[in-house]
Amino acid sequence: MEIIKEKRRSITFSFSEDGKFLVRAPIFLNDQKILKILSQNSAKIEKMKKREEAFRKAVSTYSEGELLEKGKRKIEERLGFWEEKMGLFPKSVKITSAKGRFGSCSSKGNICFSKYLFMRSNEEIDYVFVHELAHLKEMNHSDRFYKIIASVMPNYKIYKAALKKANFSEGGENN
Repeated sequence: MEIIKEKRRSITFSFSEDGKFLVRAPIFLNDQKILKILSQNSAKIEKMKKREEAFRKAVSTYSEGELLEKGKRKIEERLGFWEEKMGLFPKSVKITSAKGRFGSCSSKGNICFSKYLFMRSNEEIDYVFVHELAHLKEMNHSDRFYKIIASVMPNYKIYKAALKKANFSEGGENN
């Protein structure tokens, strides 16, 4: 475990690229208070550690190149289908190494997909494609936003739940 004190208002828990547990805390919090917060969140932290271990195990079955190649193929095969069906077209599409979310859409119309998305089922991948394309019309998670998704993928909630269970957010949500 590594405690990093920085200019911030809240305390967060995460993992470094090499799997080390990181605690980011405000400068004004002393170590005793940080340890108390860690103790109060021990169940949550244990759950995070188990998910991180499962994630690392799943990722280890793919090489970096394999994930990127699979991602490019899926984007070529499926994203175009959804763009045409929805009539929504991003300005650019990129594959990133994001671990906290499977996809994101900027207000400028640029969409990013995490390379880790491409370890998921075809239906879950399609859901993230639809989710991010819907942001080109609605930059929020309102009822109108989900109606856009439901209009082309009525059973989207199944895939949204599966992604939530995988401890990722499909987009800007912190589910």
